[in-house]
Amino acid sequence: MRRSTKWMMTVHYYICLIMGIQSFCIDQATGRVYSTTIVSLYSALASMAMFTLLPLLYYIDFNSPYLHVQINGLLFVLRIIGLCVTIICNWIKRQEFMTTLRDLMQARDSFLKRWPLSEKLEQKYENTLRMKYFWGFATTVSMLLLSTEFYKLQFKLDSKYTLVAVMILYSVFHVLMMNYFLCMFHLNIMLMALNDEIKNILKMSCHLWQLQRAKQIGSGAFITQCCKLADDLDELAAAQYRLHLLGNRVYHMYDIQSACATLMVYLNSLSVYYMTYASLQRGQVLAKQYSTWSLMLVPIFLTSYYIDLTIFMFTIMAYPELYIKTGEMLRDCQPCTPTLDGRLEES
Repeated sequence: MRRSTKWMMTVHYYICLIMGIQSFCIDQATGRVYSTTIVSLYSALASMAMFTLLPLLYYIDFNSPYLHVQINGLLFVLRIIGLCVTIICNWIKRQEFMTTLRDLMQARDSFLKRWPLSEKLEQKYENTLRMKYFWGFATTVSMLLLSTEFYKLQFKLDSKYTLVAVMILYSVFHVLMMNYFLCMFHLNIMLMALNDEIKNILKMSCHLWQLQRAKQIGSGAFITQCCKLADDLDELAAAQYRLHLLGNRVYHMYDIQSACATLMVYLNSLSVYYMTYASLQRGQVLAKQYSTWSLMLVPIFLTSYYIDLTIFMFTIMAYPELYIKTGEMLRDCQPCTPTLDGRLEES
């Protein structure tokens, strides 16, 4: 892994600690999950500071005559809900979160020790991480540049400090969903490697079947090879079951936050469609609301936002599809199984 990628991961980790959405530590070298008094105390203070910003909900202008302003207000409410759930769960289910992440790290280390990633998968892993970090950073920066004028319309406030607090709240939710992405992406990479190993076993079993039909392999060697493949297949089945349980636990950790994020995607799309229609039909209205540079930055923000969203959604949706792919590969190889060794056929 390139040094710049490691730096990106390290910066993200410390941002999580600074924002207080992570109440424990992770050793970047060994993956050990542990807690310290200083981090716990700081996270508690940051959590209390987040709750002091809840009165901002009363200043959202839901009576605005513009639909996109009302939608943005609802988006802010969803972000607040996701953050509040995260803060509460950070303390109510702190040990459960730490245990899940610890088990995930241990599963990753043991899996990669037994089945190292291929060069192709390593490149895919690093390139996807770099793209997600880059486009996520571009989305956050462009959103912060646009936020001054957008938030003045959305909130009935003139205080610059309050607007800064609102901007921070918007950024925290992006960091939170990045944590969800990282957990699921690590599971996906291991499942991809697992499917590659199963594919190799199936190819080898078909090759043994062809050798057996051609009588080019002895019965002793044939049985030995089939038993070895059966052992490997049993280990992969156990590893897949463990990853399946871990995936369900990660889903449970972020179930409410992911529901909020899904609603936000639909509302963001609705807001974009409305603003596009308004700019075509009533361009002068938007020109009065926003400055020229803000309107010029909107396409840049939308481009980075939807690229970042695409990477995120493909990663989340790929998790169940990888299990379906495993079943499809085993089903397609069924014509070979009746003539194989009984133990391999059972596996």
